[in-house]
Amino acid sequence: MEENQDILHGEAVAWGMQVALKISASLTAEDEGDQEELLTALGVIKAHFPIPSSIPEPEALWPWMTKDKKNHGARVQMVLLSQPGKACCDVQVNFEQFRDAVLSDGC
Repeated sequence: MEENQDILHGEAVAWGMQVALKISASLTAEDEGDQEELLTALGVIKAHFPIPSSIPEPEALWPWMTKDKKNHGARVQMVLLSQPGKACCDVQVNFEQFRDAVLSDGC
């Protein structure tokens, strides 16, 4: 991100939640019902809690992702959902998964 661009912590958390839901939905692709439920949840969150600015480019966000406290070494890890309501901690995410989620229509 550009150094002169102010991003509120809450905005960053909200973006991260959106990205996590998109990655979770892509990983549950074999169960269309779960995938649809996760994407519906994302839509509800976005409708009721709009983020005032647009999400930065994935290349600008990734360096910040590598500094998150959930990581182990150079591995970026996120809390994702294996199905609606079932969280999985420390799921390794690569840049391609992250980029695809950020650039998708749902974020």
